Parts: sequence; structure tokens; C-alpha cells
Amino acid sequence: MQRLKVSFHFWEDEKSYVWKYTSLMGDDKKTVLQFFNLKLLFKPSRVELIRKLWDGFYELYCALRNKNTDPAQLKQQSLEWLSLFLTPLQGNPSHPKTYVRGLYMLNQITPYMHALVYHG
Repeated sequence: MQRLKVSFHFWEDEKSYVWKYTSLMGDDKKTVLQFFNLKLLFKPSRVELIRKLWDGFYELYCALRNKNTDPAQLKQQSLEWLSLFLTPLQGNPSHPKTYVRGLYMLNQITPYMHALVYHG
């Protein structure tokens, strides 16, 4: 995050012992979406999939802010992004050589994502 010049911190809440973190807003969020080095946190096999997810979200973010965006195209783009978000696991977890982790589950779709895809 220092390389990106974005202020971001983790801390443990003294009362609840829950880990909290800085909320990214505006330009900081865009910078992290575009340029954060995912290789620092994930195995190479995960980096490509997560990078596609983040890049797709950034494209949606830009399209939403562009007054010339075609609503039908935005809806299609949103559906494709949601499909990527819901990428299922592949293979058997007990066979690590052929197992590929998925991304997220259906119950992890937020109301914002639902609204974008189905009511946008």
C-alpha cells in the first residue's frame, strides 16, 4: 500500500477483539483496484482469477460514472461480472494437484450487487 501511496491500516478493536481496517474511498479505492499487487497475498493460480474480478469491478465502476454508458451494455457487463464472482470450485479439495478454488458463493451476493445486476 505504501507503493501505491494509499493509507490503509488493520487494528484489533480493544473491546470486541475484532480486526478492523481502514475503509477505502474514492481515488484510493480506484488505485487499489487497479494497481494492488495481488501476488503478495495469493498463489499464482488465484491471482489471475482475482485480478479479472477486480478489473471487471473497476470497469463497472467507471461505466456507472459515465453518463454515456448504454444501460443494456451495463446490464450485460454486470451479469458477466456476477458470473465471474460466482466462479465455482473445480475438482476435489482432497486432491490438491487438480483442485482449483472458486471465488464466492451465492449467499455472498450483497444487496448492492443484486440491485446493480437485476434493477440497474
